[in-house]
Parts: sequence; C-alpha cells; structure tokens
Amino acid sequence: MKAKIYLFILIISILCLASDCTKEPKEYPTYYMSQEFKDYVLFPVGSFWVYQNTSSGIEDSIFLFKQEIKILEAAPNEREFNCEVFEQNFYSSVNETLIGGGGVIIPGAPDVYHLSKEWGFYYQFFAPASVGDMEPHYKILKYVANYDTLNINGNNFYEIRVFENLKQYNNQPKKFYYARNVGLIKIELFDGTIWEIKKYFINE
Repeated sequence: MKAKIYLFILIISILCLASDCTKEPKEYPTYYMSQEFKDYVLFPVGSFWVYQNTSSGIEDSIFLFKQEIKILEAAPNEREFNCEVFEQNFYSSVNETLIGGGGVIIPGAPDVYHLSKEWGFYYQFFAPASVGDMEPHYKILKYVANYDTLNINGNNFYEIRVFENLKQYNNQPKKFYYARNVGLIKIELFDGTIWEIKKYFINE
C-alpha cells in the first residue's frame, strides 16, 4: 500500500514538473529613452565639437570616442522595471576626459542626463522642475526655456533647450544650451565666462 502511495506521489510530481507547475520568473516592463531625448544627447562615435571662450579665445575640442546603449535590468527590492540607458566617453583638450550618461531613471518622468568631470550635473530634459538632490556633491539643473532658433558665430541652430543651475558653485556653469541634432552649443558660467560652439562634426 505504501509503495502505491509513493508511486502516486512520484507520478504527480513528474506531471507537475511536466506541466510547468514551477513559478515562472517575474516579467518586468521595459522603458525606453524618448527619440526627442536621443536627438539632443546621442551622437555617433567619431563626432566632435569645438567650443571657444568668448573672452580669452581659448578653444576646447570635445571628441566622442566611446558610447554604449544598453538595457539595465530590474533589480529586486530596488527597481521593478528594465530601463534603457547610455554611457559616453569624451576626450577634451582642456579637461582631458569627460563622462556622460543617462536614460530612463523613473518611469513616466523625463529622461535624465548626467555630465561629470569638471561639470557634475544631473538634469531632466524638458521637465519644468528639478529632480532634487540625488547626491550632495552633484548640482541639479532645471529646464527653464526653449528657443526656436539661436544664432551663434553666424550659424543658426534650431529647437534649443536651456537648462539653468539655480545654485552657485564656484565657476561652474550657470546655463547649458542644447540644440536638436547638434548637442551642447553654449555654456555660461557664474563668473560671466561664456563658451560657444565654433564648429562641429556629427559622424554618420
């Protein structure tokens, strides 16, 4: 009798496994960067931008030599979603290397961009309010204005987005100007220094 019971349990166990009675892994939603966001911050490797200090005439050449776009997987008890993010590495003739990155940090919120090295900023594109202090040593910028057109050094740039730092940190930038399909075109520092784009090349 006991043998029949054990056989019955064994058969049930086999059938249960065969019919996929095991708990299926949880599926998380995936959130992707908006195309509008990509148009302002993602460019092919090999692209470069040359900026000039309007007071001293010094130039800073920024060359994008590495970029990775990936899906950051959900982490239990931390993030209940997958998100698309990117990382960038630039060479700067003035600041040596710069690191950029960002993507979808909070579902439903504007995409976030982060630029570090001399400029340690987080800011949300197209958001009317700042994201709040993510870390004490980071400065948080806020989207403050947009222009249809902006002329710099005789060149017209279109669909401009302006971000402003509301807290002063030494000679850190006060405002950033981004143009669609071009990227960063102008920087204003708190001390009055201005860097403007002189020329650029977007690689194909």
